[in-house]
Amino acid sequence: MEKQNMGEIDSQILDIFFEKSPFALQSLNESDHIINVSSAWLDILGYSKEYVIGKPFRDFLSDNYKDHFKECFPIFKEMGQISDVEFEMKKKDGGIIFVSFNGKIIHDSKGRFKQTLCFIQDISNRKAIEKELLESETKYREILDQSPDSILTVDLKGFITSCNASFERFTGYSKEEVIGKHFTKMPFLKISDIPSYIKIFGDLLRNKKPTYLEITWIKKDGTVRVGELIIGAIKRQNKLVGFQTINRDITERKRTDHKLNGIQKLSKELALTNDIYLIAEKTIEVMKSVLQFDTAFFILRLGDSLRAIASIGMPEYEQIEFDINSKKGIVSWVAREGKSYLTNNTKKDKLFINIFGQKIPNSELCVPIKVGKEVLGVLNTESENLDEYTEEDVHMLEALASEVAVAVAYSKSLNRIQDELNLRKQIEIALRKSEEKYKELVENANSIIAKFEKESRIISMNEYGLEFFGYKEEEIIGKTWVETILPQIDSDGRTLQNLALDIFTSPLKHDVSINENIKKNGERVWIHWTNKPIEDEHGNLTAILSVGSDHTKTKIAEEALKDSEEKFRIFFEKANDAILIFNSKDEIVDSNETATRVFCVTKYFRGLFVSIN
Repeated sequence: MEKQNMGEIDSQILDIFFEKSPFALQSLNESDHIINVSSAWLDILGYSKEYVIGKPFRDFLSDNYKDHFKECFPIFKEMGQISDVEFEMKKKDGGIIFVSFNGKIIHDSKGRFKQTLCFIQDISNRKAIEKELLESETKYREILDQSPDSILTVDLKGFITSCNASFERFTGYSKEEVIGKHFTKMPFLKISDIPSYIKIFGDLLRNKKPTYLEITWIKKDGTVRVGELIIGAIKRQNKLVGFQTINRDITERKRTDHKLNGIQKLSKELALTNDIYLIAEKTIEVMKSVLQFDTAFFILRLGDSLRAIASIGMPEYEQIEFDINSKKGIVSWVAREGKSYLTNNTKKDKLFINIFGQKIPNSELCVPIKVGKEVLGVLNTESENLDEYTEEDVHMLEALASEVAVAVAYSKSLNRIQDELNLRKQIEIALRKSEEKYKELVENANSIIAKFEKESRIISMNEYGLEFFGYKEEEIIGKTWVETILPQIDSDGRTLQNLALDIFTSPLKHDVSINENIKKNGERVWIHWTNKPIEDEHGNLTAILSVGSDHTKTKIAEEALKDSEEKFRIFFEKANDAILIFNSKDEIVDSNETATRVFCVTKYFRGLFVSIN
């Protein structure tokens, strides 16, 4: 590099330049001692000129940058100039500032080192902004990686630019396997869906609304998952630079919804029959087709005996019997204790006994069919696989057993009455015993059992129901539903005032219903009701028998399924990018906070046609 000859420059002129310059200047000798500084330099750092002249420049550096200067200064002298070299300097008041150095070496007339001439600039604010920006980007990246939803970004040419940790979990593919690749080459996408994605990207290029759709994808291990996907544009300074996809895995929610719908459908079907064998057949069909169990057994209790009256998966073991008092055997234990039992390794389970010869199951799940404390039977499923069943399987089978229990109890009660009525010589005794048994069943049931007549006045309610709603018998008998256990308006704003009257007027229309009720203390609960008409000997409707089970936990479970949607809503509302969601008529149906600020779109604009260029 050409060395600048300063031999002809008068030292006095250089001193005047330092004195009059509005810039922060400093000059060092060859041993890095300060020989001159400008007034602006002194103003920035707060020192007097007498204090700094003659001192090593490194004395004014923070400890973190002294070694850095030691490395840079010899290079500066050799190269003859420096540009944008940064240091931390100590102010007189103890504060630390960031400065940037630009300068050259001044040589004498013989080309020898004379002194340095450097301009310094306080860049503390810029460094603070850069630090905040870096922290913000790091925090944003951490939020993305902690998001339960899969997030993927693509540039305008279709090449993947980033993905978060949930994407790797959702697909089984690592970041290294996808970033930089074209999205059409991704093995987790179904080839038949790619034209749809290309069309969506084209729509976004033409400033059309973000697209929301339900998709399926194939994980690296070959399993198929279902998700809710929203594809939106990424803009910087109002310029489109790429696309962002946010995908929520709803596979389990879909499965749970399917199972709950199957159980509710069965409940309606069971309300139409009192044939215990038909009840058993329909139940194991649901266990197989809806709950997806390999095997299903419906085992009915007959005194101290337990008999399998219907099964799927092992037909050769139909009519097999168990002794309820047997010390070993999972079925016997469940029937005796009235509790569910799950083992995912029968070889290590002390209760399990093998009755299947060489077909030894490795997992078994068994739940009681019971009303109150009375066990009416058990539902059982077994598998040759280890670790086959989950806690969700337990909850689902218990929900099924709860619905079945009411039907079995009703069937057994009716059949018992019918059998005893056939014994003409003991009609009065049979009816009395049956009524006592029915009353005992009603009083001990862990279901709400109530009767009401025209105008919705309650004429009876069992002890469980009274305790559940918090009333004494004298407080509720003779009162209407609306006066006691039915709110006039439920939490969703529906009017329930005439619900009981509608049930009495059209009982077949309301044979099964789920609605919100209210306890005496004001607590809202959800009850699954099965309503059966009671007629007199002439076929006239005299009352409605309503059997209810607490559906609140199931309702809470359904709400929990929506919890992740709320998390998505929070992410959506707090997103740095403006997001507007339109319906098929190009009407705004939702907007986040950024959109509200950027486009001045408020909640009052929703539903209006808005064109945003």
